[in-house]
Amino acid sequence: MKIIAFFLLLTLGIGMFFRGWLIYKKTMRLDKWLKVTVWISSAEVGTIQESAVNVFLDFYYPKVNYSYELNGRRYESDSVSPDFKGCCFSSQKDAEELLLYIKSDHTAYVNPDNLSESFLTKFVSLERKAHYRGLLVSGSLVTVIGIMIFIMAAI
Repeated sequence: MKIIAFFLLLTLGIGMFFRGWLIYKKTMRLDKWLKVTVWISSAEVGTIQESAVNVFLDFYYPKVNYSYELNGRRYESDSVSPDFKGCCFSSQKDAEELLLYIKSDHTAYVNPDNLSESFLTKFVSLERKAHYRGLLVSGSLVTVIGIMIFIMAAI
C-alpha cells in the first residue's frame, strides 16, 4: 500500500511541478522573441463567464485583433498573452487599463521559430503568477512526501 502511495504522490508531485514550470517558462520565453510593430484592427474588452459552485462569475479581458509584417509577409492574430487567464480580470477597469496599454504600445512579441505565433504583452496577473509558484512549490512538496513515504516503507 505504501508503494502505491509513493508512486501516486511521486506522479502527482512531478506532474504539478512540471505543469507550473511549463506555464512559467512559456511566459518567460518572450524575452528572446522578436519585437515587431503591430496594426490594431479592433480592440475592446471582452467578457467570459465561468461557474464556481453554482455561481457564475464574469471575467473581463482585452479582446484585440491585430496584424504585423515580417519578411514581406503579413500575419494576423488575436493572441494577447501566452497565458489567456493571466489577462482575465474580475474588474472591468483592470481589463480596460491593460487594453489602453496595448493600444498605446503597438508592439508584439513574435516567435522567431514560428512567425505566425505572437503575443501583445508579457503581462501575467499576480494571481496567475501565484498559481505558477503554487504549482511549483506544492509539486515539490508532494514529491518529497512521496519519497519520504518510500524511505519509511523501506526501513
